Amino acid sequence: MICHYHAVMRQGWLVISDIRFQLIIYRPISNVGTQNMATSNQNPLSDFTSLGPSILFYLPPSTTSHDPNITTPPPSLIILATWNSALPKHIAKYTTNYRTIYPSSPILIIRNTIADLVIRSYSSQEQRLIAALPVLQEYGTGKILLHLFSNGGASMATQLARTYKIEMGRPLSVGALVLDSSPGEATFKRTANATIATLPKGILYVYCIFIAPVSSNAGLS
Repeated sequence: MICHYHAVMRQGWLVISDIRFQLIIYRPISNVGTQNMATSNQNPLSDFTSLGPSILFYLPPSTTSHDPNITTPPPSLIILATWNSALPKHIAKYTTNYRTIYPSSPILIIRNTIADLVIRSYSSQEQRLIAALPVLQEYGTGKILLHLFSNGGASMATQLARTYKIEMGRPLSVGALVLDSSPGEATFKRTANATIATLPKGILYVYCIFIAPVSSNAGLS
């Protein structure tokens, strides 16, 4: 059975509760990042190994033990399916917290870009996701914590589960599901705004924000 969790930030604390809003984790964010986490400004995900395009994996040291203060058993694997074009420095905020809460759990990151939403076919995405299968085979046999963000993460998580089912002949063993800003309303305007937010603040950004809407409105008048 899949347990649905709700994650929020409250006054510098990370709060994760189950669907009945019973608190399961409550830990100050201010203390996170003091346990020899990756601190490189150039690459905040430097502890992760690239398995392929948009796929990163972190394996804790073998000496890492589970935090005895956390009464729930640690996930066998944590999967983060990030929002569209998420930057490493933003993803690292979540990986750092998960490494503090579950220090012995491996973490798999599945990123996505605009191309995954508007250009690449499902079959092409599934071929790219095959690179994650060895990790799922070795560490996904227990209970996986799947944290997906927005529609981009939901789409990639769906493709990952589909790829696993096709290649392995069985469903992905997800024990906990965190829906973070997902599912979003799949309208053209919301998708366009989310896409524009990922663009560099250059000429194209100015065009999308200021010029294109004016031109479109002028054409409708």
